[in-house]
Amino acid sequence: MSNSLCNLLSHVWSNLVSALGITTLSICLFSFIIPIFIFIIALVFNYREHRKEGIKIAQLIKDSLLSWKTIIPSFIYIIAWISLFVWGLTSTIYNDHKSLIDRINQLSKQIERNERIILDKDTDIKSLEEKLTNIKFVDDDYDKKAQKKKQIMDKLAAFLSSATVLQNQCAGVGPPLPLGKSAYQVYEDFQKELYDYINKQIGYSYAQQMVDSLSIPVPRPDGLSEINANTWILTEQTKIRIRELLGKFE
Repeated sequence: MSNSLCNLLSHVWSNLVSALGITTLSICLFSFIIPIFIFIIALVFNYREHRKEGIKIAQLIKDSLLSWKTIIPSFIYIIAWISLFVWGLTSTIYNDHKSLIDRINQLSKQIERNERIILDKDTDIKSLEEKLTNIKFVDDDYDKKAQKKKQIMDKLAAFLSSATVLQNQCAGVGPPLPLGKSAYQVYEDFQKELYDYINKQIGYSYAQQMVDSLSIPVPRPDGLSEINANTWILTEQTKIRIRELLGKFE
């Protein structure tokens, strides 16, 4: 509390001195030191004049201080300084209050700007999160498509290998045909499985291409029976369609 009061009084005095356009030294010198010095000199001369009358120095000091010539100027002087100090005090308090209000307004505006910046940042963060989510979704979707594409290509490659095995069986090479089935019956089962798979996984139009492969010219193999040669040709035509389909996925 005392520190605050001292700071206030110091601030008031600084503002008062600045408003008067003088310094503390000037006030002390011309308002106190010189008047007291003049009073002492006047008292000495007055004492010398009345010394023969037996008047003591204390009586002269008392008479001088209680004189109207001293009381009235001193009273005016004190009232003037009190008025100036009260004006300085009120002016300082008002200016400090005004400065505080201005500072509060500046801080309020700064807080509003910061809140807008935070809101903008939050909006940017949400936008980036949405973009990241979309990118992740696209990546996941791309990965799923790539995985499905690989699965289809692997399955088509497996069909291609099965067709080659069937051709070898038609030529009497490789593993024997299933018991009780001819090469053509194995081809029909193979063709049906291939058609169903492509129709389900790729599309009906691609599945139809497997069926419509009879127009593809294929040289007839030598040394095979009629049914095995026809089955070999049908299998080769199907293999050509499978290779074309694989080319579209690469």
